Amino acid sequence: MLQTRFRATQGDRSIDTDQRPDLEPGASAEAPLRRAGTLALLTLLALAVLVVGLHVLTYQRLSPIDETIHIDYLVKASRGELIERGERLGQTAMRAEACRRIDNDFDPPPCNAEPFDPNDFAFSGYNTAYTSPPLYYATTG
Repeated sequence: MLQTRFRATQGDRSIDTDQRPDLEPGASAEAPLRRAGTLALLTLLALAVLVVGLHVLTYQRLSPIDETIHIDYLVKASRGELIERGERLGQTAMRAEACRRIDNDFDPPPCNAEPFDPNDFAFSGYNTAYTSPPLYYATTG
């Protein structure tokens, strides 16, 4: 960055001043850098959303580990309900697993087999997310 230094006199005193000829008086030299950093961050964020969105659209199977219980917790938390020990999956979560399938050898019932029976699902349809903090699910739900 080009910076010039000059001496100004004010009355009986001399004052050293720094001045950038490309900036208006009172403008910050950091503003263009901040804008460039913000633009780079927004570009990376948009790219991440695009890549994740494309993956979700093309690969819709659920994780065999715990995605169904998270869906169930989200649905219930959005209605102000908490998951308790021994609670079974709700119809919405079971429908999501039956229609999207899961990524392992377990074969859930057909998508049109409503109402769903929790016994036909992994872990006999028990929701094991009761140990997770409800604030996370209430916010996300």
